[in-house]
Amino acid sequence: MTTTADFQVSIAVALSPAEAFDKVCSVSAWWTTDIEGQTRGANSNFTVRFEDTYVDFNITEFVPGKAVSWHVTNCYIPWFEDKTEWTGTTVRFDISPTDSGSKVTLTHVGLKPELECFEGCSAGWQHHISDSLQKLISEGTGIPKGRSLHVTLNVPTTAAEVFEAICRVPDWWSTEFEGETRSKGDVFKVRFAGRHMTEFRIADMSLGQRIVWEVTDSHLDWLDDPTEWMGTKIIWVIQEHGGPAQLTMTHKGLEPEKECYSSCEKGWEYFVTQSLARLITEGKGRPGLPVTQGDTNE
Repeated sequence: MTTTADFQVSIAVALSPAEAFDKVCSVSAWWTTDIEGQTRGANSNFTVRFEDTYVDFNITEFVPGKAVSWHVTNCYIPWFEDKTEWTGTTVRFDISPTDSGSKVTLTHVGLKPELECFEGCSAGWQHHISDSLQKLISEGTGIPKGRSLHVTLNVPTTAAEVFEAICRVPDWWSTEFEGETRSKGDVFKVRFAGRHMTEFRIADMSLGQRIVWEVTDSHLDWLDDPTEWMGTKIIWVIQEHGGPAQLTMTHKGLEPEKECYSSCEKGWEYFVTQSLARLITEGKGRPGLPVTQGDTNE
């Protein structure tokens, strides 16, 4: 038997409704630090990411001290059969005064028990609200998810053409290349002037939509830990919304506390937004080390 009940969770906090509302809107402090856009103001838009998962929100209601509603305009949740299951749902927060402070209630309108996502997403919301948001309110510091490095590119072409270009690794990343990049299970290796060697296995592939490269071996000789990339993944997600294709590259596991983060961020920015972009739009990329960045990146 199905039910019409939407998922809901509440917490009691020792803050005024206005103060509690402010904490709810501080999304990066309790949900994920990987966020883009504005989380305050009616009709504002923002995106949250968790590696290759993303959710786009539009704020349809914003009443300070009382309520805020986030409508999901688009999403990609790769571990479910319907990867857009959240699209069209609404995350609503209601804040009401109590004798000791406030009550904060999250209702995920449209997240119902019959959905595939319900069990896993319910557990996630329980953690983010009852643990992380509660901790932010009571102790001043939440426990949001960390930020893996990611780069986004919009190009006036199709998802299929972007997918094809990504697979042409020696045409945009490094000509010191060996292996295959076309099928799940393929293995390939890239090198840069004897200073960088990384071997990948294609762990997942959905034509025109998603590719996951898993690092199986790596040596970056300018780092104190040359194997810092080991166990990380490069995740490519391609979207089309009736306009330019949007590509998001996430280097899962490469977070700001890593020694490589700054130089690798510059490297990925160059290879994705310049070299790969040129391959897609002009037919010719710029593989190899960027002259302006010398030996500090990939």
